Order: sequence, then C-alpha cells, then structure tokens
Amino acid sequence: MQNIDFNIKNWFAWSPELETKDDWLAWANNQKSFSENNSNKSPLIEFVPLLQRRRLSQLTKMSLKVIFECLQDYKETDQNINSVFASRYGEWRQTFNLLESISNQEELSPAGFSFSVHNTVAGLYSLIFNNTASYTSLSANEYTCMTALIEALGLLQNTKEVLLIIADENTPELYKETFPFPSIPFAIAFLLDNSPKYSLSFNYSPIPKTQLISSTQITALDFLQWFLLQKNNSFRGIPSFLEINKC
Repeated sequence: MQNIDFNIKNWFAWSPELETKDDWLAWANNQKSFSENNSNKSPLIEFVPLLQRRRLSQLTKMSLKVIFECLQDYKETDQNINSVFASRYGEWRQTFNLLESISNQEELSPAGFSFSVHNTVAGLYSLIFNNTASYTSLSANEYTCMTALIEALGLLQNTKEVLLIIADENTPELYKETFPFPSIPFAIAFLLDNSPKYSLSFNYSPIPKTQLISSTQITALDFLQWFLLQKNNSFRGIPSFLEINKC
C-alpha cells in the first residue's frame, strides 16, 4: 500500500497538571510528570455559556479546550473543518453515574443520559463552534490512537485540513481493579494537513519479542512525546506494523 503523507500544522494538549505547551515540552523531556493529585480538575472553557458548561464532564471540557486552543493560532483556517474524535472509553464516568442511579432505583437525568454517548464531544463541538462539516467518533481499545490517525488521513485525501482529537479521563474508582493500567486524564488536538512532512506506512517486518511493549502503554501520549522530541526518525505504534516516518 502506498504511504500516506501528512503534516501536523498545529497541536494543543491539556491535562490537570500540564496546561500549556511549555508544560508538555517539559514533560516530553522528563522534566515534569503526572500524579493523581489533580486528576479530577477540568480546564476553564469560558467560550462555552456557563449554563451549558456546568453540565459537561471532564472529558468534554478537556476536548473542547484543546480544540479551541489548537484553532486559535490559525484564524485563517476554515472553522468548518472535518474532524475525528477518538477515546478508548469515552464518557464512562457519566455512564457510571447513570448505572449508579439505576442501581439505586433513582430517576435518570435526561442531561446525564444525553451527555453519556460516545459522540458527546463531537456533537457539542458542532454546536458550539457552528461547525457543519462531517465528523467521526470512534473507539478501538488499545488501537484507538492509530485507528483515529488512519481515519483522519483518509479524510485528508479529500480535504485540505482535518482536526484530530484524542482524549480519555481518569478511571472510575470501582473500575480500577478491572483496569489496572495507569489512568491519566488528557486531551490532545492535532490540526493536520496534507503537506509531506510525515508519512504513515505499513511495515510487516517482525519485531523481536524483547522490543515489544505492552499494548496498554502505547497511547496518544507516546505519539505526542515522539512528535515533540523528534529524536527518532520513526514511530511505531499499535498495531506494530503501522509506522510513522519523517519525510
């Protein structure tokens, strides 16, 4: 299959302890790290009406924040832009609250129900930013990051730019024994265009077992760190035969 060229025109990321680009650059260089102290903190999103933002989850607030900041630097960018939203578990804390209500035989909140679906962020982005372009909302377990990138690059074949957002929030307490891997709330937005700076290719060469990394550790954060440091010419994600190279 032919390689797919693309460029990351702009990016923005947010997590409770890493709120600026400088914070993330320090993190990429191992000068800052995550902790559990502020895991429930959400960003300020003053561009959303107060009555509306009070109902939003941490995941939605983080996602809207990175979208806003990513597009702020590019006023000339068409705001009516195709987008891809990806999250491994989506609004699972909202869903967990609904399940608790059912267990307690309580009446379900209509707002809680409408904001618990996997495309909550995509729908709100369309409304708040007045974006009528198409969007995709997806989840692919440990393959979520690379699947989302493939989807975005597919859209990029027929449009100038695509907005890619990848986000997840902290694991609900009850699920932490079932999902023991590190849970870090974060959101990342990438504004992509089709300039040939990076290339996604399919590499079927086998990887020695000593080089394999647990699938739970390959995330959008790994890709972001590689992008920020640019120390290696290539990044191999999950699935392992997908490789990103600098052109």
